[in-house]
Amino acid sequence: RLSLPVFGMAKDDSHRTRELVYLDRSGGEERGESVALKEHPLLFRYVGSVQEEVHRFAIDYHRGLRGKKLQRSVLDDIPGIGPVKRNRLLAAFGSIDAIRSATREELSGVKGIRPADAENILAFFR
Repeated sequence: RLSLPVFGMAKDDSHRTRELVYLDRSGGEERGESVALKEHPLLFRYVGSVQEEVHRFAIDYHRGLRGKKLQRSVLDDIPGIGPVKRNRLLAAFGSIDAIRSATREELSGVKGIRPADAENILAFFR
């Protein structure tokens, strides 16, 4: 069994960090302490910079997820259709609904779309 000390930040009513809280359960007993940050300005600045970095990392991570989601298309699930063919289809037809309504001949008329690709598109939307 692994026992690690845990640190946390307690915030005041204005949502500002007011103290650092420490909990240690090693040795079979639980021991907790807190350090008021206003009494330790260097520690206060350090904890603030850690909070800012964690916040920046979380925002960047979620922006990346959102960006990937926005770049994804239902066309990506069709065998043989990658990003280049997807973009050519969207440029030629303008929307997924127009691609869904297209005939085999119309689909095959798009540069890079082979008859087998057109068949896969039609089968996917059936």
